[in-house]
Amino acid sequence: NRDFHLYGTNTTTGFYFDESAGRFGIGTASPASTLDVVGSNSRSIATITGTSNAIGESHSTVLMNGDSGNCAAQLPAASGCTGRIYIFKRLDSSGNGVKIQSNGSEEIEGSTNDLDINNQYEVFTLQCDGSRWWIISDNHV
Repeated sequence: NRDFHLYGTNTTTGFYFDESAGRFGIGTASPASTLDVVGSNSRSIATITGTSNAIGESHSTVLMNGDSGNCAAQLPAASGCTGRIYIFKRLDSSGNGVKIQSNGSEEIEGSTNDLDINNQYEVFTLQCDGSRWWIISDNHV
């Protein structure tokens, strides 16, 4: 059994790896899942404009603004993104097009068509299974 503990000053709940169970804890010395995080966490948030926006590893939540013209986000190739989740939200109420584009001929929810975000504050959450992107939730406003 080769458990690993890494603690900061004045804490007993830093990083913990339980080798026998194959579990990793952040903020807990008793992880109950493969990855167990106790405490807050943050994810990146970015605002994009224009039509040349390659979405990648550094993105999580993408706010899309079409006030100055059409806005498009290009998804990365699905083959390198198994399990990855993106959230896309439209900010503007202009008549300009705002869309999410698949990578080449890859699919979003079984279609190779772009995913249009037509309404202000409309939100799509997408997740990749390694070969295509799936709509996990959509909030049509």
